[in-house]
Amino acid sequence: MYYQDLNSNEKNAVILLHGLGANSDSWQYQVPELEKAGYRVIVPDMPGFGKSPYENKKNTIDSMADDIYALMQKLGIEQASLIGLSMGGAIAMQFALKYPQMVKKLLLANTAARFANKTGGSLYTLTRIIIMRVFPRRVGAKMVAKVIFPHKHQKEFRDEFIREILMADDRAYFDAVKTLIAHNLEEQVQNITHPTLIIGGKHDLVTLNFRQELLHERIKGSKLVIIQKAGHVSAVDSAQEFNKEMLDFLGE
Repeated sequence: MYYQDLNSNEKNAVILLHGLGANSDSWQYQVPELEKAGYRVIVPDMPGFGKSPYENKKNTIDSMADDIYALMQKLGIEQASLIGLSMGGAIAMQFALKYPQMVKKLLLANTAARFANKTGGSLYTLTRIIIMRVFPRRVGAKMVAKVIFPHKHQKEFRDEFIREILMADDRAYFDAVKTLIAHNLEEQVQNITHPTLIIGGKHDLVTLNFRQELLHERIKGSKLVIIQKAGHVSAVDSAQEFNKEMLDFLGE
């Protein structure tokens, strides 16, 4: 699995987990700030995304949590703070439940305990499958990017997201979509006891704010922040506000 290990001599480790279709490059606005603040920053590409190959593999949320465990073992990291956005947040929650002693803090951004259920989410997820299956990859990637970054001034964000989607292995992408549809930690998240910051975007059309509110209700002692101008990828479209909340939380 491809990863970056920055400030490797520092003791406080932070692992950044990207969303569906994206890769480690999606954290470009956070990595410099975390480095400057003196954290050891680990930024992996999950299997089949970015520069990580997808051979003899079938991604599930659980298997990707195990991949992070294996990476921490390889790097000799006993404990880290996990920051996950969307799919990355699901992986972070699964990891915290499975390997609680290895987690210091959790930052869960634009994510949910359950993405597809009767209260919504499955329609978007299924639409995303159809778009990426039916249309040529670049056309499908443009359509998905337009939903994620809908505004005219966000062209730079769209172009970068399209580039990242086109780097992903098709099998990895669709296996990840399937596991997100099946993902359900609504009951288990109440067992998370780590210091937790939950970030949502007021204009997130993928994981609506009630999903972050549900996490906040069930993870005792958690803090909820809704960034007023953010969409689904708050770490990109509202990086300044996201970084302030992130650094304040990690530094507490």
